[in-house]
Amino acid sequence: MITHLVQSAVLDMKSDTVEIVGDKRLWELYRYDHKVLLGLKALAELAKKEAAQSLYIYLESMPAGTLFISMKRLRERLALESPTNVQNQIIRRALADLEKIGYLSYSETKKGREIQFIIHARHPKLRSLEVF
Repeated sequence: MITHLVQSAVLDMKSDTVEIVGDKRLWELYRYDHKVLLGLKALAELAKKEAAQSLYIYLESMPAGTLFISMKRLRERLALESPTNVQNQIIRRALADLEKIGYLSYSETKKGREIQFIIHARHPKLRSLEVF
């Protein structure tokens, strides 16, 4: 099979637009590129928020659907060296940052003495930024 990334392109001088049609046989490549671009958009929104960036990458790699993740697991994932109470604050702030940019919908619950987060939904397109 011989193919090109672009099947056809049409330039409309009046409306100053270009319509590019990709080769349908390369759908997997396009889907991967789209996911990378969405990830870069989220990481740009989280500039200088390393904990939130790290949690974004971790959560985005998880399977679709509702997730149940303990605070302990997130502390292990971030591997911070600060006291536990400070680590918990950092994680809560990072999750709040992810919710603020429209990526995450979550709630916090306590199961015995263990703090657990329920990730209800993830929105890779960052719903709060779609308005712009």
